[in-house]
Amino acid sequence: QAQTLSDVTVFVGDQDITNVNDYVFTTPNVGTDVALLVTNNTNHDIYVKLKMNSMQNAANQTQDFGVQFCFGTSCYFTVHPNDIVPADVNMAHIAAGASNPHGDHFQNSYPGDVVGEDVVYNMSFVEFDENNNEIGTLKTFTYKYSPTAGLNDFTALKNAGINVKNTVVKNSMELMANVNATLNLY
Repeated sequence: QAQTLSDVTVFVGDQDITNVNDYVFTTPNVGTDVALLVTNNTNHDIYVKLKMNSMQNAANQTQDFGVQFCFGTSCYFTVHPNDIVPADVNMAHIAAGASNPHGDHFQNSYPGDVVGEDVVYNMSFVEFDENNNEIGTLKTFTYKYSPTAGLNDFTALKNAGINVKNTVVKNSMELMANVNATLNLY
């Protein structure tokens, strides 16, 4: 029997997305994880996996420069549409009143097939029965990295992988970038 949204609580990062149709991240999480937490509010056990529904501008991500797609007992370092983690019969077994283990997460460090354009991952928490048969979708959410989303302060630039070395400019400005980026100064 598929659960309803009143039967589970879903947090992505620190955002409760239980009653939100879609949640969009607009900052990169290079070097940090977006925690994925599903709490079973029923009086019986549930089994959950994480599915990558679709990707935009992210078809060429590789193991050295991609994602961490981690849930249950598995972690993928590249991902493709329709990938489910864990892919085997192991599922995140969530007992009544419990949550999946801490450590389940999503992380994006890929700047996009076309640098400067949005990178969008659409994912779902999917419920299965104890025999690994899909029952239904618990919650769908979107992770979006928008590299051109107005970075108007030094903290936002640093979080995006760009470190401004000097803030007083006489003849030159020194920057250090950990990622490929296009920068327009005004």
